[in-house]
Parts: sequence; structure tokens; C-alpha cells
Amino acid sequence: MRIHKLHCHTLLTALFAVLAISVQFSAPVNAHEYWIEPFDFTPELNTTVSADLRVGQDFKGNALAYIGVFTAGYQITDANGMRELKGRDGDRPALSFETLAPGLNIVTYQTTQSRVRFDEWETFAAYFNNEGMPEIGEQHRARNLPPTGFSELYSRYVKSLLAVGGETTGADREIGMRTELVALANPYALPFGEGVPVQLLYEGVPLPDKQISIFARSQRQGEEDLLETSKVRTDGNGRAIIKVRPGKRYLLNSVHLIEVEGRGEVVWESFWASLTFEVPG
Repeated sequence: MRIHKLHCHTLLTALFAVLAISVQFSAPVNAHEYWIEPFDFTPELNTTVSADLRVGQDFKGNALAYIGVFTAGYQITDANGMRELKGRDGDRPALSFETLAPGLNIVTYQTTQSRVRFDEWETFAAYFNNEGMPEIGEQHRARNLPPTGFSELYSRYVKSLLAVGGETTGADREIGMRTELVALANPYALPFGEGVPVQLLYEGVPLPDKQISIFARSQRQGEEDLLETSKVRTDGNGRAIIKVRPGKRYLLNSVHLIEVEGRGEVVWESFWASLTFEVPG
């Protein structure tokens, strides 16, 4: 019986991996955003918080299982410092962690590299235009690259901000991910009517003139499906102001694309940053 149970566990883990691979490989083309969605953005102290890893569009998407081979890093940072976390293959919800310090808690998760192949130019063009990078088309042609049959590597760097124990103290900070969005003001302690300033970084350096896509969803009962979307661009210091309203849950997303040489049909690499938080209502 024990052998049977172990065999079933191995099969289930393999199945989860296969399903996750299919979602991961189609992500940049068919489902753009990837984010952390906690069940509760304002949990009590010394409780267990569960959170989904989601991939989709317009702040709706599939909840993924935790798969270790796709995980490059998973941490929580609070007033006591950073703790490395680890899930179990097949866990759904994917993330689960303890709240050990009051105030702002920062949950971060990074994926390993995945790869997507473009067999239609229109698909690639729709992708880079949607993410606010129209110059990529001209760069692609200037490099004498083929319009089809090329690939892109991509990885995800996601962050979520929680207010723990009813405390609005603390601040977001640079965690050290390859790319990341940093909130320069605590969204749980904003004066009424003020926006959230954010900064977009790549390898610790501000990214100027980059698009940030903003998705806002109401938390009021009966209004959960009402979605507001907008876009802003960062200034010369990689900063932008995100206009927010009380009672909304926010997802910010930004993509940075770089050229790749000497990797065969892999000619681009993208780095996806996302940030989720809630504004108290």
C-alpha cells in the first residue's frame, strides 16, 4: 500500500508539472499577467496566509500549483528581515506563509526561465505593442531577424504587499529581484486622495520610459467583477504615480525586453514585474 501511495504521489506531481509547463509556455502570448493574489491583504498577526499564483489577463486568471522546478525564489520580508520560504510540489493554493511581524509584509516570488516560440509575426507584434514597446518591431528588423520561427526566454518577478495585524507601519523596499516594482509609499497608510508612487527597476537600475499597466478591481460586495484599467509610463528616474481609490485591489504589471545573441533561435529575453496591493475602503 505504501508503494502504491508513493507511486500515486509521483504521478500527481508529474501531472502538475505537465499542466504548469503548458500554462507557462503559453503565458506571454495568450495570458499576459502573472501575479500573487493573497486571500486576505490585511491578515491578523501570527496567522497562516494563503495566496494564489495566478496567470491571466485583466486581473482574472488560472490559479497555478506550486512547482519547485519553476521556482527561483520565494520570500517574505517584514520588520524582522527576510525569510526564505518553500512550498511543496502540487500545493494549491501555491503559497502559504506565517505572519510573524506587524505592519507591511512583502511577499516575493521569482520563476525560472521559460521559453516561447513565435510562429506568427502578428502574435509577436500584438504582444510588444500591448506592453508599450513599439520600438521592438524596428529593432527586430534592424537585426535582420526572421519574422517567424524565433523564440523568447521569459521569467517572472512578482510581489505583493500585505498590512498585518491592523498596522500601517513599514515600507516597501528593493528586494533584489532581477526586475521589480517598488512602492515608494505604503498603500495602506496613504492620505485620502493621494496616489501611490512606484519605481521600476532592472538589475537595481531605474527603467525610464517604460509602460506600467494598471488593473483595479472593486472589493465591494456585488462589484467584484468591475474592472478599471489604465496605463502610465515611468519618468527619467523609472518612477510613476499610480492613481488609486479606496476599496480597490490593484495589480501593476510591466515588461522589460532585451536582445539575445548567440543562442540560436532565441533572440529576445523578457523580464516581467508585477505588484499587488489593496487600498483600504
